[in-house]
Order: sequence, then C-alpha cells, then structure tokens
Amino acid sequence: MKRLFPCLSFQPRCVFAAVSSLSLLTPAWGAGLTGSETDPIGLATDSVTLEGGAAPGVWIQSGSHTIDALSDSGTLSVSGSPGISVTGDGSLLMVNSAGSLSLSGTSAALSVSALGASVFVNDQESASTVSVTGNIDVTGSQSIAYLTLTGRSPILRGNAAARGGGSVYLISTPDTDSKSTVSGGLSAIGADSILDLSGSGRTAFEGALTAADGGKVHIAAGDTSSFTVTSGLATGTGSEIESDARGTTELSGNLRAELGAAASENLYESSAGTGALSASGTGSVIRLGISGKAGFTGTVTAESGADAEVTLTDTGVIEGTGTGSSLVFQSTGAGSTLDLDIGTGTAATLSLIHI
Repeated sequence: MKRLFPCLSFQPRCVFAAVSSLSLLTPAWGAGLTGSETDPIGLATDSVTLEGGAAPGVWIQSGSHTIDALSDSGTLSVSGSPGISVTGDGSLLMVNSAGSLSLSGTSAALSVSALGASVFVNDQESASTVSVTGNIDVTGSQSIAYLTLTGRSPILRGNAAARGGGSVYLISTPDTDSKSTVSGGLSAIGADSILDLSGSGRTAFEGALTAADGGKVHIAAGDTSSFTVTSGLATGTGSEIESDARGTTELSGNLRAELGAAASENLYESSAGTGALSASGTGSVIRLGISGKAGFTGTVTAESGADAEVTLTDTGVIEGTGTGSSLVFQSTGAGSTLDLDIGTGTAATLSLIHI
C-alpha cells in the first residue's frame, strides 16, 4: 500500500500577520515561533498565544522582531521552556500588548544568552496587566532585558539575574490605586553586569540581593512601597548594592559588603529603614544616608579594616535595636573606620565602640 504521507515534519516559519488572533502550539521538538535575520517576525494581531511546550515559546536566533497584541480586550501569552529564548548576537525583540500580557517558562520566563542582544517587554507601557512567572536570565556583554510592570496588580514571580556584562531592568509603574509585586532574588554577577528594580509606582518586593565579581544591584522604591530584603550581600572589588527609598516606603533587611565591595542604603522624605548594615575587609564600605523626615532603626558595623559612612541631614533619625547596650555604630578591628556626619536638627543614638 502506498503511503499518503511518507514524511511529516514541522518547521516554524517567520510570521507577518495582521489578523484578529493567533494561537500557535507546537510539539516538544520545535519552537512556538522562530525568528532569524532572514525570517523576521512582524506579528500584529488582536490576541496572541504562543506555546512551545518543552521548547521555547519564542526563539530568536538573529535579526530584529516584533510581537504585538493590539486589542485592549485581547491577550498576549507566551510560554515554553523557556518562554522566550534569545541566542543571536545583536538580536532585537520587542513584545507589547494593549490588553493583558503573560510570560511564563519552566526553565525561565526569559533567557538571553548572546552578545549585544536586546529584549523589551511592554516597553510601550500599554498592557492592562502583566504576569511573569519564571526566571529572567541575561548573560552576555551589553545584552539587555527590559520589563515594565504596568496596569492592575502586575506581578513577577521568579529570580532575575544579570551575568557576564548583561543587564536587567525592571520598571514598576502600576495603576495609581494598585501595586506591583516582585517576588524573587535579584543578582548581578561579573563586571559591568547590572540589575535594576525601580519605578515611580507602589511596589512590594521580597527577595535576596546579590552582587559579585564587579556586578551592581540597584533597587529603588517610592510612594507607599514595601521592600523586604531577605539577605543582601555584595562581595568582591567593584561589586555594589544600592537601595533607595522615598515617600513612606518601608525598607527592611540586612546589607553586607565584603572583600572590597560596597553597599549602601539611602532613605529620603518619610521613608523608614530597619536592619543590620555591615562591611568586612580592607576596601569594603557600608554607607547609610538619611534625609528629610526619614528614619533608620538598626546597626551599622565596620569590621576587619572596612569603612562605614553614616550621614544624617534635615531631621533624619537613627535609633538602636535590641535592649540595654545595643550598639548602633560599631568599628572593630585594625584599620576599620567609622565616619559620622550628623547634621543640625537630626537625632541619633550614639553607642559608638571601636575595638
């Protein structure tokens, strides 16, 4: 008997579309949508669903590409393993939705492993809600992932990491009566690697901060945000963690700098910080800056040749934690220094010890 289909294969192709909706589900050995310089993706529909299963939902091998869901009642949904994978040097992908935007992945929601590649998710800030489930990983010099959390109660559940000179920018601008939720660790590993979480909107963050081998992590909160740092460690020369709080933000958790790294906490306006700030080792520095009506409750410690710098301006307040002989400022070990700049009108509990 002659076979009607002697060979059956599936190969995702480039897409240029302007239709009402597109749903693409692929077998485990494929990719939901594959783009290259010779096969560019230019997708614009009311709704988009791309499911890669055990493969990427979107795989960018080279070139520049756009995926847009145009209807404010539509959905842009991408999932796979990872949800989006960018492997081509110099590639560009822009993903936007006028309605809801969902990105998820089992290995990662977004993975960039290339040099000089760029991924922009919701850079038009038009999505009515954003949901990202899975890690965001960027590896490669000058590669960037940019994610904007907009709309009603946007959420990111997963770790975000920049490595090898890559950068991750998380921008929080939810609706004024809503807040963004970011749950997961933030890390920058390697020289010129940057992880930045900031924005003008209300944000609830909980996770660890890690900067190593020259990487830099920056978090900034405004309005009535709450940031809970489960642990904060910067290690190695050139590594840095910087946390900024404005409005009535509550910033809690410990920051530590080791082996020549730096860590700082800056409190402005009416924000409040709590925790233990410390630095250890020659060349390491911990900084605390308080201005406006901000206040800090905790300890500041320099050890083993490290430096601590504390600056109060306006009516800033520092108080100790614990009971009785709680030490607010500590400088221990040969070569350790503590620089206090206490401005007029400020208040500090000065239990200073140098050993």
